[in-house]
Amino acid sequence: MRQGCQCKLQPPTCNDIGGVLLDTTYQAYYKDSKEKLLAEAPIFGIAVGGDGATIDKCPLFNAIACSASNPSMVLDVFDCSQHAAEGGKKDAEFILKTLLPKMIEIDPEKKLIDIVTFDCTSNVQNAAKLLMIHFPRASTVPAVEHVISLVFDKVMRLRPISKLCHIAKWVSCALFSLVIPEYSPLSCFPCRYGMCLEHKDMLHAPITSGYPK
Repeated sequence: MRQGCQCKLQPPTCNDIGGVLLDTTYQAYYKDSKEKLLAEAPIFGIAVGGDGATIDKCPLFNAIACSASNPSMVLDVFDCSQHAAEGGKKDAEFILKTLLPKMIEIDPEKKLIDIVTFDCTSNVQNAAKLLMIHFPRASTVPAVEHVISLVFDKVMRLRPISKLCHIAKWVSCALFSLVIPEYSPLSCFPCRYGMCLEHKDMLHAPITSGYPK
C-alpha cells in the first residue's frame, strides 16, 4: 500500500502503535462505552461485577459494568503485582480501594448502581457488602460460576466420566472429518511419521525457508 501511494507515506512505528495510538484508541473506546452505559441507566440501573485472575504469573483483578444500553463495559483491569509483592492479598479491603473510585466516576451521585456481584471466595464477597455502604441503593448478588466450574472440574476427573469425554471427543472429530474432510486434523498427515519417505525432508525444514526443492 505504501508503494502504490504517490505521497510520501510514513507508517507508524511499533512504538507509536503501542503508545500514542493505543492510548487514543483506549480513550475513544472508554468514552463511547461510558456514554452507552449511562444512556438508559436512570431507568434500568447499572450492575457492576468483578473477578480475580492470574495471567502469566501476573495477579489481576478486572471490573466490568453493564446496563440495558451497554451489556459489557470494562471499567479497568487492576494490576496487583506490587500489592502482592508487599505481601498483600486480593481481599475485600484491596478491592474496595481499587474499585470504589471507578464506581464513583460512573455514578458520582450514587443513584444508578443497583447490583454489585463478585465471582470469588467469601472474603471477596465481603467487598460487595462494603461497597453497599457507599452505594445504599445497591444489592449484592453472589456469582457461582467459579464454584460451579470447580465442581464440574472434579466431576470430570472421575475415571468413568473422563472415558466418556474421550469417546465423545473422538466421535465428534470423526464426524467433523466426514462432513468437512479438508478441515480434518489428520487430512494434512495421510501417512504416519517415519513411513512417508517422499516428504521426509519437510519434517525438519524451517518455516521461513519455504518448501524444499
